[in-house]
Amino acid sequence: MKTDIAKKCGQLLYQGYHCSEAMLVGVGGILIPIHPQVQKVATGFAGGIGSSKDDLCGALSGGIMVIGLLHGRSDPVTDDAECQRLCALYRTKFIEEYGCTICRDVRAAWEDKPHEERQARCAQVVERAAEILLNILND
Repeated sequence: MKTDIAKKCGQLLYQGYHCSEAMLVGVGGILIPIHPQVQKVATGFAGGIGSSKDDLCGALSGGIMVIGLLHGRSDPVTDDAECQRLCALYRTKFIEEYGCTICRDVRAAWEDKPHEERQARCAQVVERAAEILLNILND
């Protein structure tokens, strides 16, 4: 099941979704209904925020959005310790896998490759990030 969800996330890139959107729709959409307005929130986080590649990898930020949807708070007095713990754990596991959180650094080994190869490699990152996220959520 986890592998199927992760593969779906990677395949969403080939359908035109950005990395952050693929995580939100692919993982989040399986676990809870995603309102179209919520899906729009993920767009700007694509490609290291605004496709700059200079900030947080979209697969990581999309996963954090999923954690927030599942464990976040809707008012300032609700305890958010579990959400913060899961986000920090997801970040740590992502760093263990890729050595960094910055989009450009994750993509460094294939940045000069043709578009199709870059897309395939990003799809692999999204798939692996989805697996990491699902493992954390299932623990």
